[in-house]
Amino acid sequence: MSYVIFWGCHIPARFTHLEYSMKKVLDAFGVDYSENERFSCCPENYGIKSLGHENWLLTAGRNLALAEAMGRDLLCACNGCYSSLKSAQAELSWNNFARDRLNQALLEFGLEYQGTLQVKHFLEFFYEEITPSGIKRRIKRPLLEIPVAVHPGCHLLSPSKFLRFDQPLVAKKFDQLVSATYAKPIQYLTKFLCCGGSFNYAGEDELSLEAVRTKLKELNQLSASAIITGCPSCYSQFDTGQLLLQRKGEKFNIPVLYYTELLGLGLGFSSEELALDRHRISVDSLLEGLKEKEARLSRFKGIIDLEMMAQCLGCSACRDDCPGIKLTNGKFDPFEIFKQILNGELEEVISGKQIWQCLDCYTCYELCGQAIGMNRFFQELRRLSVGEGLGLDSVKSAIDSFKNTGLVVKPSQSVRKRLGLKELKPLPEAEIKGFFLKLNEKKRGLRNE
Repeated sequence: MSYVIFWGCHIPARFTHLEYSMKKVLDAFGVDYSENERFSCCPENYGIKSLGHENWLLTAGRNLALAEAMGRDLLCACNGCYSSLKSAQAELSWNNFARDRLNQALLEFGLEYQGTLQVKHFLEFFYEEITPSGIKRRIKRPLLEIPVAVHPGCHLLSPSKFLRFDQPLVAKKFDQLVSATYAKPIQYLTKFLCCGGSFNYAGEDELSLEAVRTKLKELNQLSASAIITGCPSCYSQFDTGQLLLQRKGEKFNIPVLYYTELLGLGLGFSSEELALDRHRISVDSLLEGLKEKEARLSRFKGIIDLEMMAQCLGCSACRDDCPGIKLTNGKFDPFEIFKQILNGELEEVISGKQIWQCLDCYTCYELCGQAIGMNRFFQELRRLSVGEGLGLDSVKSAIDSFKNTGLVVKPSQSVRKRLGLKELKPLPEAEIKGFFLKLNEKKRGLRNE
């Protein structure tokens, strides 16, 4: 994986914190990347393309040639840049006349465009090279099913004839990348509505704000904790636009995060390490919501390994072989239970019946490449349930019998007698009860140490 990053105009000039978070995350994954100070504007499709198609195409071609000369593929940090450069690359692949014109112009600068490089959006890179499952395995701070709204933006997906990252209007890959952090992408009607940023070029400020307002109204109703985007223009539209709406007295307060900021939180970086204080709309509500969920789970820290549970959920390789899932026709779903726990709903889980539907058969353990086995979590969950006095009546009965007699069932002496087997004598009650009393005293001692 060797890339040169195409930042575009907005990130280096106005949103340096987005550049900062991108570099933090790429470094965390060990990505080999470099930069090139000779890149110009991509150029963008709306205003600069009005200078003429050839000017637009050849300027994009120059940027492609600069990247190609470095022997690296191009990684775009902006939807608009991705759309322009990818579309230009496609046209130059079949338009021999345009490619010859480009190379004539490049000759005096010692450059030549051959069309050998790949152009990728950074989200495309994360999806194809790192993969959602690869991200899940690296998460140190699961984002506990916090509800967020994914905003793909128009030029991540269109024109689909050239981009091909995902299906326009039904795209799911960005959602999968967000889910990999254990945040929860919500589904909403205005998901694929344009942010309205181009209205600003046209001097239509009110129409620009109306585009922002329309999406925010729906997300307010759905209690979204944040908007997640992979485009600096969309980011600006919702972050700055929302501030302008607030100044008009409109009550919107939904933080807007670039994807690498969200991923950075999941990788364990602090808000200070990601420079999240640079946002116009404070991210405090998102961080406080996450901390509240973490606090609900804190009393169980050390009892249940939440990071390992998140890894187990990220793999899910044993799902198709779990007898509990098969025999209940999917009504028992351990991975949904894990999501509930990571959402801070541990009390609800240990109060329910599903934790008792794990058969403890060790199928998952035998299939697990890490020798984890999700049954270990259900053993701990059942122990917590019993400790809170929430176990099933049948389990409580068996435990009472065990504590009093050392056995979980009462032997049928009459059947044994008919078969000529000797009568089973009860275990010494005093010894059994005394043994458990000492065990409990030892446990209390360990807790106090």
